[in-house]
Amino acid sequence: MPHKLLFQIAHVTSEDEGGRARDLLQQGPGARGWASARFCVYPQEVIIKFQERSHLTRLQILAHQHLIPERIEIHIGDVGPEEDVTLHHASFTLLGHVKLSDNTHSDFRARELKSVSLESTGLFLKLVLYKNHINKLNLYNQVGVVGVNVLGNEIEDNNNSVSPDGEGGVVPGGRGGGEVPIYHDLAFSMYVDGQVAATIRNLEERRRVAEAERRYQYSAKLCAAVSQLRAAGERLGKYEIEKKHAIQQEHYERAKEKKEQAEKYREEIYKDLDIETLLEKKGVETGEKRRCHIDDLSDKTGSLPHPSLTPPHPPAHLPPPRLPNTPPKAPLPALPAPLPPPLRAPAPLS
Repeated sequence: MPHKLLFQIAHVTSEDEGGRARDLLQQGPGARGWASARFCVYPQEVIIKFQERSHLTRLQILAHQHLIPERIEIHIGDVGPEEDVTLHHASFTLLGHVKLSDNTHSDFRARELKSVSLESTGLFLKLVLYKNHINKLNLYNQVGVVGVNVLGNEIEDNNNSVSPDGEGGVVPGGRGGGEVPIYHDLAFSMYVDGQVAATIRNLEERRRVAEAERRYQYSAKLCAAVSQLRAAGERLGKYEIEKKHAIQQEHYERAKEKKEQAEKYREEIYKDLDIETLLEKKGVETGEKRRCHIDDLSDKTGSLPHPSLTPPHPPAHLPPPRLPNTPPKAPLPALPAPLPPPLRAPAPLS
């Protein structure tokens, strides 16, 4: 099964003090991502290196909300069998490019998420960013990327893929290979509260085991809990961003209120969903077979609102679950958060 591949930053052409390349390694609410230097020369390059040679099946790029390049080229890089594994010895092949919206339709309150299916093998991935879209917020003609996520499988010397559980096998295709867990999705990583994300991962792992053991009633309960917990996790992510913003503005009382609000809401969620019981349940349940599909990573394009630009939900009991990528009802005035959000779009390479 394809999974999120770990990587490090191998090279960037330039970076801004407010958005270092290393910030791309951090994913979560309030993540800043990378921004080019002010008045930089184009094109700009960002090169990442995977821990092992890998077969790539999906690339996700979360663009900045107003530091937007007109297009991004995607290159795969590898080294020969007898050469040292260094960037100096790598040769790159152009896979294609994606174009980005100027984002005026959202008034720069959303970030574009590009999701592209790949069928490539290598050690390096290079993004080449061309000149920026001109807008009133981009005073220094910069480009930025808030997040990068790559799905695939590491490859051993015998050309077998390596799954997270260590089992070898045939590398799955970019459009197949089974269901990809939601917690490997970049939008999930960037907008869902970290503690809730960890709980969802545990619930999802239990759900897969339950379905394999034909415990369908238990699986259905886990499925429903994951859907509602994800919506709650996005709300908690907004609280976290608002708390950080209050601290930056030295509004410490407001930051304290946001922290207490989040803690109270988290407690209500876990109690209403009875998370402890779900995680500790050991009995076998029987019932009608119900398979659960939660926001799979099939190719799609869309827009994700920036957490800091949307209002928090009131602290109440569990809200009714909403469909993925459904924007909040009423945006707040823009907050000067470290970096803003996306437009969700898995488009084929041109």
